[in-house]
Amino acid sequence: MKTLKEYFLNKDEQIKRLVQSMAGYKNLNVEFLGYYIDNNNLTGTFTSRPLYKSYKDYKSQNPYEEINHIRYFFELNNDNKKHSLTVTLNNAGVFDVGFSIDALAQGFEDNSPELDFKESDFSQLMAIIKLKFD
Repeated sequence: MKTLKEYFLNKDEQIKRLVQSMAGYKNLNVEFLGYYIDNNNLTGTFTSRPLYKSYKDYKSQNPYEEINHIRYFFELNNDNKKHSLTVTLNNAGVFDVGFSIDALAQGFEDNSPELDFKESDFSQLMAIIKLKFD
């Protein structure tokens, strides 16, 4: 995979499935809220929020080829707490995957982008979920 777009399209369902799996260990409900996909065509100041429900939605509004940054938005909740989770994908020579719940953030470099993710790749996400929901 050479581009962030190729990486995103290959890893998209894996990311959603693994977020669901990690949250399931703490009996959390997960709602996928959408994506923020950036091709540097937006200017100005705006709140970080999902702008697109799907890649198809993004493409219909933005016929550009290059994608520079992707952020997934999820809501995690149980009976007592609710938090927003973001998963970010970047490509600055190597594919970076980041996790953030409120001010807690972790991430890793995906040095084998051709391989499917494993649950152990998302262990940092599990640590953040435990901190927020214990």
